[in-house]
Amino acid sequence: MDAEIARAHLIGRQLWTPDVEFDRHSFEFVHPLCRLMLTAGMALGETASDADALLAAVEKGMAEAKAEHGQEIETHGERAKCDPDGKYPMCEYCQAYARSMSSSVESRRRWAEETKDSDRQFVVTAATWRKYSGEGKIHERGCPAVTREVNHADRLVETLRPYEAKHGGLLAEWPYLLNRLDAEAQNRHRCRVCSPDLLDRVSAGAVRAANGRFGGDET
Repeated sequence: MDAEIARAHLIGRQLWTPDVEFDRHSFEFVHPLCRLMLTAGMALGETASDADALLAAVEKGMAEAKAEHGQEIETHGERAKCDPDGKYPMCEYCQAYARSMSSSVESRRRWAEETKDSDRQFVVTAATWRKYSGEGKIHERGCPAVTREVNHADRLVETLRPYEAKHGGLLAEWPYLLNRLDAEAQNRHRCRVCSPDLLDRVSAGAVRAANGRFGGDET
């Protein structure tokens, strides 16, 4: 009897996998539940042991396996360990990390392509780019503010942890390089450090004076 209980406990440990964590409010639970019952039935076979005791042993084994899996998954917050091509879906940490790294790599690729264009001598930072038109400053290509952002992105893409990707939504982002026409269309304030050769931001109600400069209050 004790041997059968021990075997049921071992079967439970072996049966638990992440895909049996089903949504009880969805019909998707039918497949893993039926598979679990069939596998347990075939493994146990005929027995003289109490069915409730065997079921309890199986459930205990599954609970232990789940707890151990949860402890292992917590370590994924520091380093992504899930196999994206594995049998089971990646954990939330690894999924968030994969999304962040995919966006980061694309941002770095874009920046590398833009730097090849000598006509792109003006820059807006990634954070500025996401804001509404006119917010944030525009820089020259060699501005220290641009260098700092590039260096930060270079470091972050190497040090980003899955925990930060999941809970902070972090990703590495490189600035955007613009040619003169695109830079003027941004209608942003000029950086006071590099002072790019562009007109400063003008308000919607501004009018051009006789000397060619805009008047009116800036917003």
